[in-house]
Amino acid sequence: MSKEILRPIEVTHRDLHSELVSHIVYDELSKQAQNHTGKRNRFTPLDWNPRYVYLDPNEGYPGQLLDDFRIEANMMPDLEPFIEASGEIFLKGFSKITESFYENKPLMQSVQNKLDAKENIVVVTNHGEIYDIAIILASLRLALSKHATDQDQKPMSADHYNLIVHRMISQLGIADENNSKKVAPALSILQLVGETYLSFPRTENTKKAHIPPELDKICTEKMLNALHRKMEVGSQILAFAPSGSKDESILDRFGKKRKVIKPVNKGTYKLMQQSNTSILGVGVALDHHDGPICSMTELTVCESDEACHELLDSIAEKHTALTGIRTLYARKQADLDAWRKEAHLPEKLQPANEKEEADIKRLVGAMTLGVVLGAASGYILGNRNRKKN
Repeated sequence: MSKEILRPIEVTHRDLHSELVSHIVYDELSKQAQNHTGKRNRFTPLDWNPRYVYLDPNEGYPGQLLDDFRIEANMMPDLEPFIEASGEIFLKGFSKITESFYENKPLMQSVQNKLDAKENIVVVTNHGEIYDIAIILASLRLALSKHATDQDQKPMSADHYNLIVHRMISQLGIADENNSKKVAPALSILQLVGETYLSFPRTENTKKAHIPPELDKICTEKMLNALHRKMEVGSQILAFAPSGSKDESILDRFGKKRKVIKPVNKGTYKLMQQSNTSILGVGVALDHHDGPICSMTELTVCESDEACHELLDSIAEKHTALTGIRTLYARKQADLDAWRKEAHLPEKLQPANEKEEADIKRLVGAMTLGVVLGAASGYILGNRNRKKN
């Protein structure tokens, strides 16, 4: 291969407005998105159909153009009356998580006090499923709204809730259970939860994709600048999974399964170390045999990388207590590589039912997602059709 082909591609800010460049990135991300589609997953791949807001926001899919790095919250209808109208079938998906937040009265009051004082709350979790951070943020929002109503206060509106997700989500949708040809973009569903910021997390898969690093840098800078401006206003809740990549299942030297939260880069730690910001760590297990559950830390402040490390360690401990599966945080890539090497054991040491257990958990995860997002996808599709008519 010639050196000319290997030469880095020059990228400028103008490329963010290029449909051609956006389409090239779409093709790369679609390869990653395929890992989350199929018979065992609730997600459906979306074709290339970018949404041009200046033409008709109800046409096309949000997030597929590179300069569409922030998806605004859907302020009408609000999440609470929408869920009430959807009934018990929607609530069952994460009622235990909502109640875990709501019943922790000291935490609810502490969060409310911080927000009233124009401070921000950053919610960080482990990352067992692609959709867990959205469920945590929606559950926290419902719990805080219920807490505010108890005190005759007006709940915060959707634009105070924010989450960071992988830009790959723009390639995924949720199909109508009664008509597989009708698909609601996942990002449109997330608009019911809050504002969504799209990122290129520096995960192993992202690094393997043929996306120029300079393009990644420019997109990330624009997204972070917009997010920082909003956080400066105060009274914001921001949720994300620091690793940016799903937790990995690895066998230890004795053939016993353990979970690993992958390493976090320094740029992400900076988000956790912002001034005027408190951190809430949450261990979450959506595939638990009793249904989705979580366990949270107390509010804390992370003023150093070491404090961030310790918080991720505590989230791993929370996940261990919830699931009984030993969970660890890999502070650096070398730790993860070492644990992976340990897993390369003789066949006879592997648990006989490892594959069966993994299949069952994937099925439970898919069923959980269907319950939680089924009503939301039906609403989005119905709303889009009403606007067309």
